[in-house]
Formats: sequence, structure tokens, C-alpha cells
Amino acid sequence: HVLDTRLVIMVQEATVICIDNSEWMRNSDFSPSRMEAQQDAVNLICGTKTRQNVENVIGLITTAGKQVEVQVSLTQDLAKILGALHRVQIGGETNLVVAIQVARLALRHRQNKRQEQRIILFVGSPVTNDSKELVRLGGQLKKNKIAVDIVSFGEENTEINEEVLTAFHKSVNNHDNSTIVTIPPGTSMLSEVLSRTPIVCGADAGDAPASGAGGAGFDWVDPEVDPELAMALRLSMETAEAERKKTEGESAQPAKEGETPAASTTAAAPAETSGGSAMAVEEDDPELAAALRMSMAGFAGADEMDEDEELQRALQLSMQTAEADSQRTTEGGVEKMEEETETKKEEGKEGEVDASYMKEVLMALPGVDPSDPEFQALLASLQGSTEEKKEEK
Repeated sequence: HVLDTRLVIMVQEATVICIDNSEWMRNSDFSPSRMEAQQDAVNLICGTKTRQNVENVIGLITTAGKQVEVQVSLTQDLAKILGALHRVQIGGETNLVVAIQVARLALRHRQNKRQEQRIILFVGSPVTNDSKELVRLGGQLKKNKIAVDIVSFGEENTEINEEVLTAFHKSVNNHDNSTIVTIPPGTSMLSEVLSRTPIVCGADAGDAPASGAGGAGFDWVDPEVDPELAMALRLSMETAEAERKKTEGESAQPAKEGETPAASTTAAAPAETSGGSAMAVEEDDPELAAALRMSMAGFAGADEMDEDEELQRALQLSMQTAEADSQRTTEGGVEKMEEETETKKEEGKEGEVDASYMKEVLMALPGVDPSDPEFQALLASLQGSTEEKKEEK
């Protein structure tokens, strides 16, 4: 089988996130509140964008309050964005048209013109802008190649905003570069649902489940955090699935007549091999074959022995080893004594040779008188020492 491997190319992107900080963000239909749930989702998106490409930049705009305000201009500093996000004050009503225009102006002044442009729009309150005005603005964004992702969440405003936001999404969408996600409350955390949408995972993620249920596969692996691990797991699952189907297909085929089970063949093979080997050894070397049979019998008996029998056998082996060592020690001692005796005999002979040799040397010296009493006494002492050594032997 052929596995489908995909090459994911991370493009450079400039993103402006427009968050809803209207009075509706105080509601607690999302735990713990809509504002805090929105902050977690923004944190997830910012972390994902910065990991996708180190050159990605992100900006932050509030759509409500006294006026639409740029909290953070386009930057790569994630700490700066999160710090400003938690300092946002709740109040007022949203003005989507002005917020989108400010976001488009911020994207126009990005430093790297090669970066693709994107606006992520959080809507958690009723839309007060005219639908036609939003559609006209969507056409301008499409002309300027600016993608818009819409996150509509909340309890009361979902149905009210659905028609307006859907029309705006159709006007701005260009070859599926824009996404709209509607998340009802009480199903799951806002960030968990967004983690399975194209807003976070890319174009291959598909639509977000309305009930917030977990998808199939391995959701605990974030492809953005570790793309190599995600690809390896995907390939492993595809390989396992192909092997399972292949096994099921083979087992479904009826067995041919006269075919022997594989297990029986496998079990019989070792016995035949061992028997053939034993016969070959016996033909070549009968003594070796007998030793092999005794060894195999010993191992077979060891398997059947209980603990007491094993202990007794170990003691017997230990005693036999001790007796063999003692016998070797005794034999070694006898051999050593014989060697010492031979050495002494040789030393005695050498002593005799030394005495006669000394006598000849002394007699040959010039000026030596053999009849001298002192010379006679020296010869007598040498002969006496030789006789004493003989008597000792």
C-alpha cells in the first residue's frame, strides 16, 4: 500500500485579532466567563501563529468600549500581546465595521510586505452594524487579499448574528481562505473547540463540531507543537490499519483441502531439526552424541526436580568438587616432596664435586707444599664435611 504523505509549508503571515470586550463578556455561559474564555482562545491562537513561523506578527484590537482601540500593533513579542490582553476593560457595544477598518489599516502598514494578511474576529455580542455595509466591506477585503476568520460564540446572539456574519463571510471568502465557526455555550471550552478548527490547525482540519465533542485520531498531539510526531503517528495508524485489513482478508479466505495448519508445521519443525542433528552427531562422533544425550537428560531432570531435590543435587556437586580439589592438592604435595628430594640429592653430588675440585685446585697452586701440616688439615676438613653430608643422606 502507498501512504499519503503531505508537505506542510508554513507561510509568513500578519494577523490582527479583534476581541469582543462588550458588556456581554460578563456572562458566565462559558466557564468561567465569556471574557476569560476568549482570552484563553486568543492565547492559543497567538502561540500557534508564532510557532508556525518565527517571522509571523500579531496585533490586538478591542471592538467595544468608548472607541475601537489598538492595544498592540503588529509584533512578534508574545508576552507583550498577552499582557495587553489581560489589561482589557469590559464595557460598551461592539462596532465591527470600524474595528475591521482599523485592522485593515494596521495590516497595510506591516513592515514585511511578503506576509499574508489575516483578521480574526471574535463576536460574542449582538451585531449592530448593517448587513449591507459589512458585505461591501467584505468585498474590499477580498480585493486586497485579506482573509477573515470569524468566531461567533454566545447563547443569545448566535441566532441573531448568524445571518449577518454568514453574508459577511461569503463576501470576504476567496478560495476558502476564510473560516466561520459558530460555537454554542455549554458544550466545551472555547479554546478546545477552536483547537480542532482551521483557524488553529490549518486548512486540513475541517469544520468545528457543534457539540464540542472530541474528534477521532490523536487529539492530544498538537501538530503545530510537534509536526514530526503527528506525522509519525498518522503514518503508524495508516500502516496498522492496512495490516489489519490485509489480515482480515487472508483469514476470510477458505482453507485449501489437505493444507496443514501453520502451528502444527511450526511445532514439528524444531523436533525434526533436533532429531536430524542428533543423528548426524551420532554418526560422526558416538561419544559426543552420548555426552549430548546425557546433558539433555540432565536438563530434563532438572526441570522436573523440586526445590529439595535441587538442593541435594547442589550439595552433592559441591562435595564432589571439594574431593577433587583435595585429591589434586594431595597429588601436588607428593610431587613437590619428590622434587625437593631430587634437588637435595643433586646438591649432595654437587658438594662432592666441589670438595674434589677444590683439592685439585689447591694442589696445582704454585708454592703449595702438599706435606705442609696446615694443607693436610684443610684437606681433612673438606673430606670431613663431605662424609657428614653423606651420613645425613
